[in-house]
Amino acid sequence: MAFRKKRIGTVSYRHPKIRGKRTIRRRSSGKTLSKLDSSSKTTERRKRQNTRCRSIWGQIKRILVLILAGTVAIYITYALFLSNTLTIQKITVFEDDFQLNEHPIATLLNDFKGSHLLLFNTDELEPYLQTQYPQYEKLKLSKSLPDTLTVVLESYPVVAKLTNTTEEGNEQQFFLTRAGRLADYDEILATEGNLREIFTESEQSLAVGADVMTQEKLAFILEAIQGFEDRFGMRVINAEYHDTQRETHLFTERNFYVWLDMTMSLDEQFDKLKKGLPRLNIYEMDLIYIDLRISGVNGEKIIFKRS
Repeated sequence: MAFRKKRIGTVSYRHPKIRGKRTIRRRSSGKTLSKLDSSSKTTERRKRQNTRCRSIWGQIKRILVLILAGTVAIYITYALFLSNTLTIQKITVFEDDFQLNEHPIATLLNDFKGSHLLLFNTDELEPYLQTQYPQYEKLKLSKSLPDTLTVVLESYPVVAKLTNTTEEGNEQQFFLTRAGRLADYDEILATEGNLREIFTESEQSLAVGADVMTQEKLAFILEAIQGFEDRFGMRVINAEYHDTQRETHLFTERNFYVWLDMTMSLDEQFDKLKKGLPRLNIYEMDLIYIDLRISGVNGEKIIFKRS
């Protein structure tokens, strides 16, 4: 019998793994969860308190603003409408840029003293005053705070000299405003003003402020003088106004008159003379007058008289 030799078994030994030491983390000295919750609640509480304070202060400011606005509104209302601060106490009159100490219109307006200046209706009063004082081209009322009513008057400008002869032979000299009203005569202004001269006749003497002709008639005369000079190149020395006949007679530098009808078109009468120049030489012929008042069949009939 064969015997097998026993193998000496090898004994294995496992070395245990040596693990490193477990690091133990120490708790930091930070806030705990309970502390965080407490802190956030405190912050929220403070925010609510601040918000509440701001809201209350905002309401107080709004109330103060409303009280202040109401006080100002009450004061303004009282000052403007209830007190005597803005009532008419003074009447100031300016005529042609000069302040007058006295004027009839100021006496008339004294009845309105004590009226409230802001509530005073000047637009309604102006037309009435214009009818009472037609000698003024412009009449304007204005308000000057706190207590003055101002009247601005502008006279019609002087446009001509007027010489009037009465039946007794008395001669008067005036200025004539654009409204056809007589004004005081001034020798210096008459010389320097280069004004047109108009002659009239009347039964009795005239006085300053009298209306001797309408505005339209005066405009016709002045236009006739200027129009004749422009169209025919001949100077007009003066014009005669005949109210009853409704005529104007232009006296030229060649010592003859041109008779015009104030009810007819001025252009038509001058056109008629213009067409008649080939047979009526006004620049060389010695004439006493040319009558343009009468219209012929074709409107070109001219009557004239030689000297």
